[in-house]
Amino acid sequence: MLLTGVADLPAGVVVSVLTFAPGTQLTLGASEDMEMFCVITGSGWVDSNESGRQDLDLGSRLFVPKGDTPTLGSTGGMMVVGVFGGWMMPE
Repeated sequence: MLLTGVADLPAGVVVSVLTFAPGTQLTLGASEDMEMFCVITGSGWVDSNESGRQDLDLGSRLFVPKGDTPTLGSTGGMMVVGVFGGWMMPE
């Protein structure tokens, strides 16, 4: 898997590209903010306590609520764009 930063915006938003080699999986740590991923090549799956295991195909969008720790993986390879941060509302 290759993690590449695409943009780090002043509002605290980070845009990254994650490339999953065939057979790779990654468990995300719990976050205090929300994350969103979009599959731009290949296919894979996501497994989380909140929603169970679901398939991800080209164009699939994945919203990760704060506190969730999903595992993303791919049998044949996959690339996703991730957007993190900047969505926290003031408390």
